[in-house]
This record gives sequence, structure tokens and C-alpha cells, in this order.
Amino acid sequence: MSLAKELERKSVHVAAMIIPLGVYYLPGRLVMILLLSACTTMLLIEFARLENKHAANVFARFFGSVIREHESFSFTGSTFVLVGSLITYYLFEPPIAAAALSFLILGDAAAAIVGKTFGTVRLFGKSMEGFVANVGVSWLIGIAFVPPSLAAYGAVAGAIAEFLPIPLDDNLRIPLIAGTVMKLMSG
Repeated sequence: MSLAKELERKSVHVAAMIIPLGVYYLPGRLVMILLLSACTTMLLIEFARLENKHAANVFARFFGSVIREHESFSFTGSTFVLVGSLITYYLFEPPIAAAALSFLILGDAAAAIVGKTFGTVRLFGKSMEGFVANVGVSWLIGIAFVPPSLAAYGAVAGAIAEFLPIPLDDNLRIPLIAGTVMKLMSG
């Protein structure tokens, strides 16, 4: 994917910062209702577009420029972000959930943009420069929600989860792994 396409795609990710901010600032019951509603709606859209050619064409007209090729015949990253957000919110306290989701949204975006722009040292198809950017951006946003040391543990765990070729979609594994590490390290 070209840098211009990646920037367009990551702008959608940045808009998703509304999720961790909502997790952190809104009442729990409202967050659960909003996340369940968003997940249900997105899953209905996904099944419709995957099963109906007309729905697929309408979806492609609006979102075709920001979906990856493999997402044409499988769930989009956005669906995994919503499902991952719901699971993360359910498993962790709001500060840890908000930090972990921020690592997914901003850390992953930083890794992609820096990796595509400056990446030269590659491993597993990813760049070390992107990995470092992921850790740095994740830690910086993480300290808005959790203590700096906890943000550091989570940022490194989230960046490793993004970097390694683990078969589970990164929109699920990043917040779940980062959240688990922060929960364990918080005692």
C-alpha cells in the first residue's frame, strides 16, 4: 500500500480515538451500550456486503479507497477495532482499556507511517523504525491514562504484538496483549 493510501487509511484510525476517550470519560453503562450498538451495526454491514453483491458495491463506493485488498472478501479492520474495543473494555478497567486502545489506534498508525516513510531495517515484513515510533507514540498517549511506568510496559507489549507475525488480527491482539501486560504489572 502506498504512503498516500496508508495516510488516508490511518486518518480513519485517528478518528477512532473517540473510542478510548469515551471509554475513559463516559459512564460505563453508556460505553457498553455504544460499543455493543457499534459492533452489532458493523457486523450487520459486514455480513450484508459479504453476502450481497449490491451491498458490496455500495460499500466499495464509499469505503473502497481505505480498505485493503484482503478486506474485500473478509471483515475489515474497522470491525476488528470495534470488536477488540468491546472485548478490551469488558476485560480491563477504563484507564488500562483506554491506554491499550490508544496504542492500537495511534501507536499502530505511527508504526505504519514511519515504517513506510523511513523504514530500512526490516524483520517479519515490518521496520524497526516503525516499531520504535510505535513504542514512543504509545507511551506518550498512554501516560494520559495510566502512570508512566505502566504505559511503558503496555507500549512495548503493544508494539511487540503489532510487530510479530501472529495470525490473530492486530486490531484484536494489540489492545488485548497490551492490556493484559498492564493489568499484570499494575498488581
